[in-house]
Amino acid sequence: MKNMKSEVFSWLKAILFALMIVFICQQFLFTPVTVKGESMEPTYENDDRIVVAKIGKPERFDMVVFYAPDAEENYIKG
Repeated sequence: MKNMKSEVFSWLKAILFALMIVFICQQFLFTPVTVKGESMEPTYENDDRIVVAKIGKPERFDMVVFYAPDAEENYIKG
């Protein structure tokens, strides 16, 4: 019984550690974004899901996702 509790505790620690890494990566490195609208067709279509890097400088021909304060939503432009 003690061996099973140790096994369960070990799994819980591993799962919590993995969730913490996912949370940190999503907050500071990458974030998922869903495209809404047809303004970026044919590159991105409505309801496409993309992962956006939050680090690095944009270069020519990069797609950029930015927050639009007047519309309270994110825009994607290329």
